[in-house]
Amino acid sequence: MNLKTKWMKGKAILVQKTVGN
Repeated sequence: MNLKTKWMKGKAILVQKTVGN
């Protein structure tokens, strides 16, 4: 897995948690 893709995926999950989705 690409490091950038992994970072983007992690950030997306973080954003979803912040939004509370």
